[in-house]
Amino acid sequence: MNKKQAIDYLKKTEIDVQSANAALFFTDLAYSSYADSWKVHGLDYGPVFCFISYKKMHMFFQFLTRKNIDAVAKKMYTDFLSNSDSLKKRIKAHQELTKKLDKIWEDHLKKSGDLLKTYRNLIETARKWWRYGAIGEDKGAVIDLEIVPNFERRYGISKTEARDIVYNLSHPEEQTVLNIERRIFLEICNEILSNAKLIKALKKEDYDLILGNKKIFNKIQLYIKDFFWIKTTFYSSKEITPIVLLKDVEKEIKKLSKKEVLDEIKNIKTNFLDIHDKKKKILEKFKLTKEDKEDIEFARLITYWIEQRKLGMMRHFHYFTRIFEEIANKFKIDYHEIAVSRIKEIDSLLEKGKRLGKEAIKKRNDAIMSIYEKNLKTTEFYGKDAEELFKLANKKEDKEIKGVVASKTEISKIKGIVRIIKNPKKQDLKKGEILVTSMTRVEFVPMMRKAKAIITDEGGIACHAAIVSRELRVPCVIGTKVATHVLKDGDLVEIDTEEGIVRKINK
Repeated sequence: MNKKQAIDYLKKTEIDVQSANAALFFTDLAYSSYADSWKVHGLDYGPVFCFISYKKMHMFFQFLTRKNIDAVAKKMYTDFLSNSDSLKKRIKAHQELTKKLDKIWEDHLKKSGDLLKTYRNLIETARKWWRYGAIGEDKGAVIDLEIVPNFERRYGISKTEARDIVYNLSHPEEQTVLNIERRIFLEICNEILSNAKLIKALKKEDYDLILGNKKIFNKIQLYIKDFFWIKTTFYSSKEITPIVLLKDVEKEIKKLSKKEVLDEIKNIKTNFLDIHDKKKKILEKFKLTKEDKEDIEFARLITYWIEQRKLGMMRHFHYFTRIFEEIANKFKIDYHEIAVSRIKEIDSLLEKGKRLGKEAIKKRNDAIMSIYEKNLKTTEFYGKDAEELFKLANKKEDKEIKGVVASKTEISKIKGIVRIIKNPKKQDLKKGEILVTSMTRVEFVPMMRKAKAIITDEGGIACHAAIVSRELRVPCVIGTKVATHVLKDGDLVEIDTEEGIVRKINK
């Protein structure tokens, strides 16, 4: 696709935009696989556009065609209605690929394996993984497009009530992994807060004394085994060791008393049980038909799959970032050089020792727009050409901020001060502020706990923000498309948690 074709395409096409901090490598892996994802779901997904500028914003923006996202999601629904096992088979196939990625990494650690061989095995499997991953870009929006209207029509109820029914009945049976992680972390905090000697040892950084406590040691080992990926982002990761975890504990107990720790543990459990109570009340009020049950099962499976997709992604991103650290040490080069490399370039570095080159790194740091099409075809634009395409793709009009209410409380109108968060590692959110972002990810969870409410540009009802906010009982409006563009830090807004409308208020 040449520049003129790209401009024409962007002008006439509705684009779905998401942004985050990411390594060019990961965008190369994901979007080249998206363009070939027809091999899994049978529909053309391309072209996929990706813009990165490390110099100006250290961010990437993905631009996907909205009609392609919706078409794939709707196909999952129609396939399910004709064969309910079709979705389960896709989920199983995706999970098997996650297990294969886990096995490749385990073998590498056990055998101190050849870097090139491990890298190629990871790439081959991850490409297949991301073909399935393309399906999840819908974030469950198909549930709101197809299933919620079914409940409106069948029961003669409002969209708000229909959403509440569908959202609650399709919520995962198991608590979200991120809330389980928080509970286990707080339990470790509580164990230390319950022992004056351990508190003293933590302050003195006498970690051996703390790890000598069998109960705490076992909890820490379990935590690391299950959540080794928790400090992984789309760019890099930090290995979780017992000492790293204990330092995090020390920071936490400086902020929270023992009572506050116990209250939060209780709330994590109570909030999840409340969702189940709502399910029971709904089922008592509405006698679900066969069609209702099919729709809820589809919504439940999609929600479950998107949660599993997120976890699988963080796991193998962790493996790749660890590989990159090994490569950086072996060749004595900066990690960023590897992060801004493409898949083939890292392969060439490992096989032939061929480095990327300073000029290539500079061009990619400034601005790069990549366009991915079928059969691993990639077109690159740099500098002014890349920025011109980016402005065209990212153009948004100032209009009403309206999205879908993914989580609500008893309060129908919420007022608060806006904080736009693009990079949670470099920005802060004060308790009680309204978190506004493109989309939430694992690293956003600490902020989500402090937020009075959450507003996102993107996402469907099964997205990260929707699931986590419901379990946190934090009001959340998703899929506004323009919130980060229209709102500014410090704006006073009112959120209508019935209609999903966000209004600015003059101070």
